[in-house]
Amino acid sequence: CLLFFIRFKVTFFYIILILLISILAIFINANIGLIVNLKYPKMNASNDTEIVKQSISSVISVFIGMFIIFISIASTVYLNKYFYLDNILLINITVLLIIALISYIILIKWGQKEYKQINV
Repeated sequence: CLLFFIRFKVTFFYIILILLISILAIFINANIGLIVNLKYPKMNASNDTEIVKQSISSVISVFIGMFIIFISIASTVYLNKYFYLDNILLINITVLLIIALISYIILIKWGQKEYKQINV
């Protein structure tokens, strides 16, 4: 983001909006990664690298994160014909915030119960 801001001389308002979108996307991806890892834990690996690179939960969380970013970019490009960029970014932040809150609530309520059921 920093290189984008410097290169294109973005206004302060857009800096705040873009940083919010970036932080929310990272937060959602982390929450979804934790939820998927709790749902599909891989406990019988021979080393840590196998867990990170060869588990189904890693693949699912990476593709979900890519999907969220793709939908965010595609909706911005599509809606640019009909709305101002300010409004599109605010809508995008609102949707990402709702997804972040839902994923956080799921992780807090369901995650503790699921974590206790994992057998090592």
